Amino acid sequence: MLDTKDICFISSSNGGFASIKIADYFENSKCYVLCPQISIPLYFQNKNNISKFFDNSFDGKTWGGRLDVSEILNNPKAFYFIYSNVACKSDFEQMKYLLKHKDISHIGNGEMFKLNAHCVISLCRVNSKNPHIVQPDESFISFLDNFNLWEMSFDNLKTIQDLLAEVLQKYTNMKETLEKMNASEKS
Repeated sequence: MLDTKDICFISSSNGGFASIKIADYFENSKCYVLCPQISIPLYFQNKNNISKFFDNSFDGKTWGGRLDVSEILNNPKAFYFIYSNVACKSDFEQMKYLLKHKDISHIGNGEMFKLNAHCVISLCRVNSKNPHIVQPDESFISFLDNFNLWEMSFDNLKTIQDLLAEVLQKYTNMKETLEKMNASEKS
């Protein structure tokens, strides 16, 4: 029989929102989310006037309340690692929203937060044309899965944070250089 501690969820953006929501049903599972949407209503706040629909209610809870995972992260049953590139404005807003629930008002570059025994947040600032997609890949997540991040000291977590930021910045710089080289070869 499969033990829930052997279940791992990995996703990003809106899929990160879904992974957080689903992982909470599997106590002691692991969930690695990259640039997740914490609050869907916040994401849609300034888009096409759709936010008015989130106020509709049934069973005493609004749609907007059902589309927000910040409460799960306050008292999680699973283990969460949340990465976000705060160079992306919408990702910055999502993290600011999540962290304000924890009375954390300053979000700087290269921050690491241990919200509780089940939730670690890693914030990087890697500038690129599309910073929302500057994320660690599956191999880095597999590397992280070799550690029990939730039991690590803050200093060790900071070392992993620094490594992650450096790798992503080098990858982004290399990708943009290759794109420029390809563009100049075509012209």
